[in-house]
Amino acid sequence: MFRQIKYALLDIKVYKRISIIFFIQMVVVLLLVNSCITQIITVNNGLNRLQKLKDNKAYVNRDATSNGKIDSLIADERNSVPKLKELYSYIINNNITNTYSKFEYQTSEQIEGNTIVQATANKMFFDIYDIKAVEGRMFNESDFIGNSKIIPVVVGYNLKDRYKLGEIYLERDLDTNKDINYKVIGIIEYNSSYPSLGDIGKETELNYTFFKPLNINLINNFSSMDMAISSTVVFTNNEKEVRAIEEKSVELGLFSMKYRPIQEDINKYLDYFHKKITYQIFIAFIVLFFAATSMALNLTTMISKNIREFSIHMICGAEISSIIERFLWQLLIIMSLALVPTVIVYDINISLLYTIVIACIISLLIMSIPYIKLKRTNIIELIRRND
Repeated sequence: MFRQIKYALLDIKVYKRISIIFFIQMVVVLLLVNSCITQIITVNNGLNRLQKLKDNKAYVNRDATSNGKIDSLIADERNSVPKLKELYSYIINNNITNTYSKFEYQTSEQIEGNTIVQATANKMFFDIYDIKAVEGRMFNESDFIGNSKIIPVVVGYNLKDRYKLGEIYLERDLDTNKDINYKVIGIIEYNSSYPSLGDIGKETELNYTFFKPLNINLINNFSSMDMAISSTVVFTNNEKEVRAIEEKSVELGLFSMKYRPIQEDINKYLDYFHKKITYQIFIAFIVLFFAATSMALNLTTMISKNIREFSIHMICGAEISSIIERFLWQLLIIMSLALVPTVIVYDINISLLYTIVIACIISLLIMSIPYIKLKRTNIIELIRRND
């Protein structure tokens, strides 16, 4: 085996130009292949994460309100905020539908280069995504309706040293822009996350997020009520219920709300995703075709130039497989080097394993051409041809 590797390295040195070109081409191919595999795995995992929303017939709001209307509502905040609270109460207190709401602000503080996020959510958000506490407790029903001057919060796992369980902290509340006392009642499990509704497969981690309960009794500004309503996902088997919400908003002179089944958004994203992946695979195939063809022809040329040497080896008892092994090692050495940029860019993960398998298959396919050439050639004729 070591002798074959030695010959393979000498072949690469002799045919340096074609080897370098093949190496560059395979770097491009393997990067594209790994990218496709990674995206497919990510999207597939994302679809699995969204399955519960699909099963529960989730509807998401795509607001069509004009900028002019928004500006007028902001200018008349004293009258618009009570109407927004009425609309939100109408949405969440409907016995026929279930809802979850979650919105967030980024704070100016960072830990280990990660921005601390202040989020607000209702109880169903934590229930639907099975977000649990590893220490302390999660919110209970009373946390969402109380008027206490001390607000309970649960914090992401990587904030447990910044916000210690059971301690009270005076912090600037980004909802109201006032200083509020927060009491840490729970630490969220490490690497808890929830799926993006717009970018299928993307997960938003909660390690650097702290949550306070969504209590509209404590919200008195337009922006927070606006985000609470626009972020609300409605679960219902009756589409008339979401149309009633849209009509209620118009009746109150607020937003032009347009609820759509989440399946529609998923289908649109998948349509875009399929086109994107098809394009990448097409580019990878074109590059691979030229790379494989040029390398196969190079190996065939190598056989022709060294035919007498190979013929003598075969007369002396060498098998075609030993010659093919020499060529195969040449390919595997180049392929292994071509995988290095892929490892650097995408790290070591399950998609890399699939990429390695594909690289091996490519090598075997390329080797089929010189193998067929050697198999079909008569040794005696080869020697006579080169005398």
